[in-house]
Amino acid sequence: MKRLQTICNMIAFLYVIFHLCYTGYMFTQSLFYAMIWLAILAVEVLIVIFGLKKAKFVVCIFTLFLLAQSCLSGFIYVKGIDLHTKNADYVVVLGYALDDNQMTETLKMRLDRTYEYAVDNSNAKIVLCGGVTGSNTVSEAKVMYDYLVAKGIDGACMRLEDKSTDTIENIQNCKSYIDINSKVVVLSSNYHVYRASKICEKAGFDVHTLGSKAPILLLPNQFLHEKLGFIKMMIFM
Repeated sequence: MKRLQTICNMIAFLYVIFHLCYTGYMFTQSLFYAMIWLAILAVEVLIVIFGLKKAKFVVCIFTLFLLAQSCLSGFIYVKGIDLHTKNADYVVVLGYALDDNQMTETLKMRLDRTYEYAVDNSNAKIVLCGGVTGSNTVSEAKVMYDYLVAKGIDGACMRLEDKSTDTIENIQNCKSYIDINSKVVVLSSNYHVYRASKICEKAGFDVHTLGSKAPILLLPNQFLHEKLGFIKMMIFM
């Protein structure tokens, strides 16, 4: 039992150190998410201190919870592996928040994956999803369209869904562009496509997923966002 507690203590400390470092990194990226990670870190530190001083089994339970969360993130990531995506009738490309009307590296990676797919599957129609969000003055869909046209994709094969502000709206609004009985591929970052596919299923699509790479340093934050997104999906769909 003592050995198990020692192992749990070490794992818990490693998580706390990692989250401390990641909180510092997030302060260079997003104040909003940095404050969320700071709150998470504060709760973790309090639990560890309480567990070590009052009830050591608390640290073991906490460690199991942290490991379960990591396994869940791994499951979400693995479910983003591409399956049966060739020869789709429609490719639904999900947007990502712009930064001062400019696309981020995450969105660029999604569009580069879209370009690769479009080259290999030239008959597929592309539905670009994403409205105007935050302080931006141009829609994500329009920025995505301009980028793909500049890379050589025919604008005639693309449709712009430029009214949505989140993934649920992305999927619901793009239904008017798609024959529901067609083969549909939803394309997004590999950490995001699993939730997107579940939203598509709830909307009535028989959907396949196509994942793009994402900036590795942002993955812990994105997995946190995905778990919160699943909660939102369960409430509003």
